Amino acid sequence: LSDKLTFQQGAAIGVPYYTAVRALVVKGKATPEKPILIHGASGAVGIACLQVCKALGLKVAGTAGSENGMKLTQKHGAERVYNHKDAEYVQKMKKDYPSGFDVIVEMLANVNLEKDCDLLMPHGRLSVVGSRDITTFSPVVAMLKELDIHGIYLKLQSQEEFGEAAKLINPW
Repeated sequence: LSDKLTFQQGAAIGVPYYTAVRALVVKGKATPEKPILIHGASGAVGIACLQVCKALGLKVAGTAGSENGMKLTQKHGAERVYNHKDAEYVQKMKKDYPSGFDVIVEMLANVNLEKDCDLLMPHGRLSVVGSRDITTFSPVVAMLKELDIHGIYLKLQSQEEFGEAAKLINPW
């Protein structure tokens, strides 16, 4: 544990931050040139994603479902914040990001999977961190854009990946 962190801060790093690094860097291959969306950015993993993006100089937008969540999302580094309870939020994102997002980190895939595929740019990557139910969707958009959709499960992280993630997280 870094000397810069309290015990309480260190205890909160584990799952959220290793998940964020895996979703954004290991699987997402995020780069500073292209925008990232954290779909559900006001929870523990979402905030960790925002902070990782900020630390790596990534352009990031986020969604939240309440005023407090939106303020928290902006406070932790989102350049733009959208209320995912607003019926028009997807259209607003398309207007602000007409080329789409390169990487989306998704916290509720059973609700947002089709929206995510629509919002990704060709060859984009979708990191599914959470889902509360089954979903059905047409894979046509994923095929036409050649999207990479992958789940994030820390137990499948190799020791090498864990070590690389630790190097990214430790400076904080």
